[in-house]
Amino acid sequence: MKTLTIRDLRQRWPRAEALLAHEAEIIITRDGKAVAKLVRLREPSSRRKRFDPR
Repeated sequence: MKTLTIRDLRQRWPRAEALLAHEAEIIITRDGKAVAKLVRLREPSSRRKRFDPR
């Protein structure tokens, strides 16, 4: 589990986004204490086709 500070998250969002590609979650810290958890979303499942009565 990787950790980032709030400052890192705000200033280096592309880095955080790249980390989420490899890590399932990132802990966000402020003053050395965990304050939030950033979690990668699952890929959307394939949607079923809508019913077409034609």
